[in-house]
Amino acid sequence: MARYSRTTAYRISRIERTRVYLSGTTVLGKGQVDRISDAGALVTSIPHEYARSVKNKDSGFFQGKLIRAASGASAHVKSIGYGQPMTLFVDSASEFHPGETFHYYDLQSGDTFEIPLTWQQ
Repeated sequence: MARYSRTTAYRISRIERTRVYLSGTTVLGKGQVDRISDAGALVTSIPHEYARSVKNKDSGFFQGKLIRAASGASAHVKSIGYGQPMTLFVDSASEFHPGETFHYYDLQSGDTFEIPLTWQQ
């Protein structure tokens, strides 16, 4: 089963040997821990518009995405309860602390990519 509910296309700015450089950032946004509501949920005072859905349900956009704080605290998002404040249901919220800022990442260790090519003679 795939971890993500969405995939993203990125523009390659250059390739040097085995390193691929992307144009732009892979950071989707930031949040701030308001409180830890339980071992698998944290509440953020900064709602993210990508989590909004037209039917007031989880958009699924962040499913499987990594959140990480500067302290090294990290978790994978399972689902989101959009609102003000917004609740992130994660695999483990135990490393996070109230007041801590975190970022949502579109890419993480273990991700792969494909470059589709066509060729004509």
